Amino acid sequence: MNRLVIVYDISDNKIRTSLCKILERVCLRLQESVFIFQENDGECKILFHDIHTFYMRYKKKGNIQIGIFTVCEKCFKAAKFYGENFLLFDKTVIF
Repeated sequence: MNRLVIVYDISDNKIRTSLCKILERVCLRLQESVFIFQENDGECKILFHDIHTFYMRYKKKGNIQIGIFTVCEKCFKAAKFYGENFLLFDKTVIF
C-alpha cells in the first residue's frame, strides 16, 4: 500500500484547478494545497504519470512547485492531525 502526501504551490488559478482535478480523482484533500494518496502500486504509477504530464505541460506557464512525500505505515499511523473532523480513509480523527 502506497501512502503519499502531495503538496503544491501554484500561483495561476487555471493551472492550479487543473492539478486539483487530477488529485481529487484519487486523493483525499487535507487542506487547500495538501492531499493524501493511499492506493496500490498500479494507481500510484498512474498518479505519478499524471502529475509528471501535468508538470511538463505547464512548467513554463507559471510558478509551479509540487512536492510528493512517501509516508510509511508506521509514520502514517503515528501522525497527529489537529483541527476538526479530519476524515482519513475510513478513520475519523478529531483532536
